[in-house]
Amino acid sequence: MKAKTLILVPLLSIALLSGCDSEPEDITGSEFNYTYNADTQTYSFTAYGGDEESITIEGEYDDGTNGLHPVTIIETFCLEGNSAVKHVTVEEGVIDIMSDAFTGSSIESISLPASLLNIEMNAFANCASLNEVTFAPNSSITIGDGAFLNCTSLEEFVYPFVVNMEAGLYYTSIPANAFSGCTSLTSFTFSDAIIEIGEAAFYNCSSLTNLIGFNTNTTLVSVGARSFYNCTSLTQINFAPNIQTIGAYAFYNCNSLSSAILPTALGSIGDYAFANNDALSVVTLNASLMDIASTAFLNLNSLEAFSIDENNAHFAVVDGILYNKDLTSLIAVPAGKTSLDLTSLSSSISQIEEYAFYGSSLEEVDLSMLTIEEIPSSCFVGSAIKEVQLPTTLKVIEEYAFYGSSLTSLDASAIDIDTIGAYAFANLSALTSLAFASPNYVGSYAFSGLTSNVTLSFNCEEAVSENWSLDWNANSAAQTTFNA
Repeated sequence: MKAKTLILVPLLSIALLSGCDSEPEDITGSEFNYTYNADTQTYSFTAYGGDEESITIEGEYDDGTNGLHPVTIIETFCLEGNSAVKHVTVEEGVIDIMSDAFTGSSIESISLPASLLNIEMNAFANCASLNEVTFAPNSSITIGDGAFLNCTSLEEFVYPFVVNMEAGLYYTSIPANAFSGCTSLTSFTFSDAIIEIGEAAFYNCSSLTNLIGFNTNTTLVSVGARSFYNCTSLTQINFAPNIQTIGAYAFYNCNSLSSAILPTALGSIGDYAFANNDALSVVTLNASLMDIASTAFLNLNSLEAFSIDENNAHFAVVDGILYNKDLTSLIAVPAGKTSLDLTSLSSSISQIEEYAFYGSSLEEVDLSMLTIEEIPSSCFVGSAIKEVQLPTTLKVIEEYAFYGSSLTSLDASAIDIDTIGAYAFANLSALTSLAFASPNYVGSYAFSGLTSNVTLSFNCEEAVSENWSLDWNANSAAQTTFNA
């Protein structure tokens, strides 16, 4: 059966009854267990001990002692791990499904009433066979964290919440981990009432392709961290217009995603938000952007150039490269860009940001015309760079600056570099030679992983190394010389 969510004809709703101070009374009838609460004059469904595949949880119950009253709660753990029940019908009157109520059970379908208001945390978590959830029309149900976590057979879901101010029903959120691990989920329909997508809400939903209503929801303002992490089947996203923030790792490893034209209201993009997406070839930055994490667009191997609304007050794009607005700071070079000439901006660029050339396809970079004093942390990590010309103003090469790159050689013997950070030149498998003047400090494992084919030389006395980190050359087989 194709997994889906359906709409039922609404039945008569009942009023919410709350408050509980006294001990409830357990009443067991046949295979069904209902518990009576004298304060609220309601029953809770607490357990089922039979072996029927299809059961109905009643909306009213009479235990023969306390009389006929509504059943308002499906209690915690009532069908936890149950392997017999496959199909559940919940009658009108039930208001709450408590946390872990069905967790780990073998249910395949459930029909829910119009009276239902809450599905609590992990209520259906790890229900690997659940493939059909049927809601009554115009339902307004609040869903808790991890409610459908790892429901690996669920294919379609229509979010059940309708704003009704008169009834006290305002806006809602898709909570953290709500559908995380639903690996068969292909289609999700967004309610217009959704204002926020919580952290890891669709984490590892690797079959998700269709986000119905995502582009038209005018109330949605926030996409949380890791919300669509590893959604590897997403090919294109049309963003809701009023989204203001996209959190860290939100679309990380969505490696089928080819286009990201960001919403006009967007102000902030978090760390690694769109990183590691091999197919992403179009990134258009909007006018409202104020904050872009330096790692937001790492490892986009198909991206050759950024584009931006010229009215953006904080950022600019020149020759496809992302800068701050006054062009003093180079922020990010698209990983797919294969040529670079910074000559025209040499008088303005005074800083290069961390990760600026991370994973870059460039094989040669000339920075000699710049007046920068630092190569920042992780600047060229994993890049294809073979040759780099450094400026004479350079003072610091920070940690991991060239880690794991394709650098073949570097002669900085004529540059007064003061500091070489930890792991700055570690794990360079193509390297043959490195030459430096007399650095004041060299950090831990700065040359770790270098082979015996590498010559490493310093224009200073070996005694200078006493001021360096004790393990500056640990795990290195390079042939090291000091040429004072």
